[in-house]
Amino acid sequence: NFDENCKVKPFVKALLPEYPEHFTFRSRCILLFQELDGVDVLFFAMFVQEYGSECPEPNRRKVYIAYLDSVYYFRPRRMRTMVYHELLLAYLE
Repeated sequence: NFDENCKVKPFVKALLPEYPEHFTFRSRCILLFQELDGVDVLFFAMFVQEYGSECPEPNRRKVYIAYLDSVYYFRPRRMRTMVYHELLLAYLE
């Protein structure tokens, strides 16, 4: 996890002069592993950008999912979709 700044592009600033020069956000990487046959296997990865209460509009208190990926290695397979849904819901709470 680390904090970053997203600079507003000049053409956007020209169209929307009230926009700030940049938006500060926290970049987060969420990785989930499951031990399968004695080996830790990555089965879920999500990268998000979290904009806090101090960030100006329109990004105030927003979360953007920048990247989301999962693989079919999760066991038992019949639980895979439910587990992925619960992971997303738990993060968004």
